Amino acid sequence: MTSPVGPRGERLVVASRITRHDVLAIVTLGVLYYLAARIGLRLAVIEDNITPLWPPTGLALVAFLRYGRRLWPGVAIAAFLVNLPITNLPAALITAAGNTLAPMLAAWLLERVGFRQQIDRVRDVAALVVLGALLSMTVSATIGTAALELSSATPLEGFWTAWSAWWAGDAMGILVVAPVLFMLTTIREHPIPHGWKVLEATVLAGVLVVIS
Repeated sequence: MTSPVGPRGERLVVASRITRHDVLAIVTLGVLYYLAARIGLRLAVIEDNITPLWPPTGLALVAFLRYGRRLWPGVAIAAFLVNLPITNLPAALITAAGNTLAPMLAAWLLERVGFRQQIDRVRDVAALVVLGALLSMTVSATIGTAALELSSATPLEGFWTAWSAWWAGDAMGILVVAPVLFMLTTIREHPIPHGWKVLEATVLAGVLVVIS
C-alpha cells in the first residue's frame, strides 16, 4: 500500500486513527473499570448487578472528558466481562452498551455547555449534576433494566423499582467519584493555597468528614 501523494508530488504521511498510546489507554481504562465494577457489585441490592453506587460510571466520564471518547472500547469490553457471569450473553451485551453510552452522552453534553474539569464555577457544578448525572444516567438505567426484563431476571412488576435503583447508582457514581478524579487530574492547575486559605481548607475538610 503506497502513501497518498500531494498536489506537488510529495508523499503525505497519514496518521493512524488509533495509536499505540490509545491502545494502552483503552486497556488501562478497561482494567480500572473492571476493578471498580467488582467493588460496586459488592453493594448490589437488586439481583446481582443493581447497586446504589456504581463507581465505574464516574471513572468512565472522567476518562472520556480528559482523554477523549475514543477510549469507549475499554468501557464496553470491561462492562461486558463484568455482567456476563451474572446474566446471559444477550443481556450482558445490552447492559454493556448502556454502561458505555451513558457516560459518553454525559461527556458530550458537558463539552457542549463548556464544562470545566476544575469545577470552579457554579455552572460547572450544575452541569455535572443535571446533565452528567440526572439526565444522562437515564440511558444506562433504561437499557440495563430492559435487558434484565428481557432476560427474565427481574419480574415485570419490579421494573420501576429496578430502574430507579439503577439510575440512582449510576448518578451517585458520577457525583461521588467524578469530582474526586477531576481534582486529582487537575490538581497541578490549581494555585497552591497559603495563609488563611490553608486554614479555611482544613476547616472545610474537617466539617465534610464529620458530616459524612
